[in-house]
Amino acid sequence: MTEWNDICPTTDLDRGACWHCKAKAAPALVAPTEPGLYPDLPEDIYHSDPNSLSSTGVRLLVKPGGPAKLRYGVHEDNDDFDIGTAAHTLLLGTGTGIKVVEAATWQGKEAKIARAQARAEGKVPLLRKQYNATRAMVDAALARPEVAALFPREENCAAEMSAYALDLDTWVMLRARFDYIIFLPGKRVRVRDYKTSKDAAPKPFEKGAANLGYYVQVAHYIRVLKLLGYTVEEFILLAQEKTEPYLTSLHEFDAEAIAAGDEIVSAAAKLFAECSDFDQWPGYGNQINQMSLPRWAREW
Repeated sequence: MTEWNDICPTTDLDRGACWHCKAKAAPALVAPTEPGLYPDLPEDIYHSDPNSLSSTGVRLLVKPGGPAKLRYGVHEDNDDFDIGTAAHTLLLGTGTGIKVVEAATWQGKEAKIARAQARAEGKVPLLRKQYNATRAMVDAALARPEVAALFPREENCAAEMSAYALDLDTWVMLRARFDYIIFLPGKRVRVRDYKTSKDAAPKPFEKGAANLGYYVQVAHYIRVLKLLGYTVEEFILLAQEKTEPYLTSLHEFDAEAIAAGDEIVSAAAKLFAECSDFDQWPGYGNQINQMSLPRWAREW
């Protein structure tokens, strides 16, 4: 008979603390306050947590006015975000639900009401044509052997896994939510991240990934896992275009890019700690900024 304090063969964790062994437990209704892996944390609870720092928060925090935008900004829904979320749901087989609205556009009263109801229920509203296109996009991705191989449907894999870890330099709780993670013996993991894009060609996507700070996200995720005792042996980004023929490409950052991202994570964690300690989240400051004309404005 297996004792409760045995080691789980799937995660290499003590069964008493293993997310895999507790996977059927009721999902948390409040954001975690202890480091660990949380497989069933609702998406809205994760994203609304003001007391921990996500990779999105890191990237926002270090920009001008970032502290104020992080603390007081309001999330706005939009169709592009909805389509990306729905694509994740269909590809990964988990996440928030999708509500298909049988309408040609969002202009009609009934369509607007259905969209509002879906959002209130925590679901992604899509027009029928949007859903069909998103379904075709995901099917096209999974039909490619190199993509399907990245997302094995096995017991040692988890989609939409949340993780919380305490940064020991700043005592800031860092959080991450992985699209897909594969657990291997010896506390090794492989991570997959799915990105929809207008252009997934290698060079344009590389430029877009730098502009959007994906290297910071990867560094943040790696740090969270490292703090929890895991070694990330592979971190692959799957990029896919949102228009036919829904081409895909695979990417990973080199060590130099990840090191640069890790420096930004450290700076953001320090800033988050300072803002939290004094409960001050500055914007652009109250000083008067002197302005001059750029050269192009003089040429008329």
